[in-house]
Amino acid sequence: RRSNVLRPRMSSQESNGDEEPQEVNAPAEETPVEETAAEPTYTVSETLTRPVPGEVMTEFSDTPVYSETMRDYRVHAGTDYTAAHGETVHACANGIVKETHTDMLRGNMIVIEHGDYEVRYCGLGETFLVHEGDVVTAGQDIGSVTAAPFESALDSHLHIEVTRNGEPVDPESVFG
Repeated sequence: RRSNVLRPRMSSQESNGDEEPQEVNAPAEETPVEETAAEPTYTVSETLTRPVPGEVMTEFSDTPVYSETMRDYRVHAGTDYTAAHGETVHACANGIVKETHTDMLRGNMIVIEHGDYEVRYCGLGETFLVHEGDVVTAGQDIGSVTAAPFESALDSHLHIEVTRNGEPVDPESVFG
């Protein structure tokens, strides 16, 4: 009579049916799992604010608009804010730095997760004040304004791109 109990792996040799099969492998010793460092946490800000006090220079557009620099029509997936060359850029909310790198078109940029939103701060100076993995607080200095190569024909400004679930969002719709 057979039971429905799972048994350890048995040898492949057949018995005569009257004997219990012999266990081939002894239970393996448990190997401790190496703990990985937990991702830093932060308190999600209730609102996001503009990273520079300037006015909107070029609005977000999900339909192509003319680019003075590139001399073509393209989607403007961010918003440009007037800012003086060298002006300090602030984190628009509490968050965690996902990336800092240089992009051929957007220039030096910092990508920060702010709750449900991911914000790309583009056209920054060469000295990043934060690094990948850093937790930032709302208003913290993160860099300074220089220029985004794909908008170099425009006056000095900061280019900001916001996404939610990977989809572009008008920055002005999320800044309080």
